[in-house]
Amino acid sequence: MKTLIICISTHHGNTEKIAKAMAEVLGAILALKRKKKLITVDMYGIIRHPLYISNGLLAIGMAVLFKSMYVFLFSIPYSLSCLLIIYFEEKNLLEKYGEEYKEYRRKVPWRMIPKLL
Repeated sequence: MKTLIICISTHHGNTEKIAKAMAEVLGAILALKRKKKLITVDMYGIIRHPLYISNGLLAIGMAVLFKSMYVFLFSIPYSLSCLLIIYFEEKNLLEKYGEEYKEYRRKVPWRMIPKLL
């Protein structure tokens, strides 16, 4: 991380601004990893992984926007690969939150698409 800051800052001369921005990003990442409370309200009260479905829809939307069959064909396996990621993420969440996550899965049975998946 320090090497990246030094390389960028020597090129632009904005050492302080870049270091501060990198620290904020790193701080946000660490804060997310330390998160203690399981979020079960709002969109998470309907589906357990709204971020992945939004990424899949974004990929499909890009295919429509660029009118590209190649992008569309890529968006399908990309969206389906989220299922593999979700599998491992749910194992991690189950270890981290235990019974609380089991109860959440019972209340919110849909991973990505209500009544389908």
